[in-house]
Amino acid sequence: HGGLELMIDARLEPGAAIGLHRHAATEEVYYLLEGQLTMTTVLADGREVTAALRPGDAHGVRLGEAHYGRAGPEGCRFLAVGFRGR
Repeated sequence: HGGLELMIDARLEPGAAIGLHRHAATEEVYYLLEGQLTMTTVLADGREVTAALRPGDAHGVRLGEAHYGRAGPEGCRFLAVGFRGR
């Protein structure tokens, strides 16, 4: 079944990391509220795309992709929304 899997308001301390993980069953969107977060997406073909997010920026990861990231020097706060396809 499809639909919302998770929705969280998350904070990371300065320099804290989000470990590399693959999305086999869900897609996910991060929406940055405060601070800076550098996220790297590993596409299905193995290419890596890195973006430095600031408040108001979004980061998405699709089925079959992986991602990891690190908070900036002031840490960060973001909303994470995960969902399954129908």
